[in-house]
Amino acid sequence: MRNLFFIALYLLVVCSSCGSTESDSGKALYNYYLPFDLLVQSDLIMEYRYVGTEDAPFYWYYHMKSKNDEQVLFTGEQLDAYGEILVETEELLVENGILLKSQQITERDTSTDERVATRFDIMSDDLFLFKDLTTESKVKSKITFNSNVYKGQKTTIDKERQYLGDTSIIYEGVSFPAKRFLIHEHYDIEEIGHLEFDLRGEEVYAEGLGLVYVRKLSDDGQAIEYYLHKYEIVDDES
Repeated sequence: MRNLFFIALYLLVVCSSCGSTESDSGKALYNYYLPFDLLVQSDLIMEYRYVGTEDAPFYWYYHMKSKNDEQVLFTGEQLDAYGEILVETEELLVENGILLKSQQITERDTSTDERVATRFDIMSDDLFLFKDLTTESKVKSKITFNSNVYKGQKTTIDKERQYLGDTSIIYEGVSFPAKRFLIHEHYDIEEIGHLEFDLRGEEVYAEGLGLVYVRKLSDDGQAIEYYLHKYEIVDDES
C-alpha cells in the first residue's frame, strides 16, 4: 500500500534492554510520559534520531493549551527535518492517565505537490495509564481514517500498551528511572481487499524526559529504531 511506511513510521514504539517486575501501586507517572513540570512553564522541542540509518532526525513540538486543577490539555506536532508538520495531536492529561482528544496526519499529494491533512476518527482514546501499574496493566486505543490523498483507502489501527516493569536509562551521563511497556499494534488497510499486519515492540519512558527509546518489529523482522537525542525549552514570549 502506498502510505504503509508512513503509517508504520508514525506510530513507532520503543525497546529497552533491561527491566524488573512491578511499579509502586498508585504512584503518579505523569512526568514519565512527558516532562510536564517543564511543559506547564514552557514549550518543548524533542529531537529524535534513528539507530543504524542515515535518515534525518525528526522532532516533536509540545505546547500546553490549558490547565486546571483536574486536567491539562496539550498539543503535539511531529515535524520533519525541514520543519514540515507530519502529525498533529491533542491529548488530555487527567488523574489516571493520558487520553487522545484529536489527531491528524499531513501527507503530500504527489499529483499536485500540495500537503493534505487527514483527520482521524477516534474509536478508543486511552493512551497511557498512571496509577496502580502491574504487569497485567493494559490500555487500548483505536483510530480509523479515510485518506484524503489516496482516495478509497481506509486505515484502522488498534494499539495496546502493557506495562512490563521498571528499568533505568543513561541520558547525558545521568541515570534516570524509567518504565518499560510492551506494544502491540494491528493495522487493517482497506483499498482493494484488506492488507492486515501486526507491529510489536517495547517502549521506554524516563522520569523527567518522556519517551527516550523506540524499537518496533514487523512480522517479517524489519525494525525501526530511534532515541531521544536532546530536548530544548522554548521560552514563552507572550
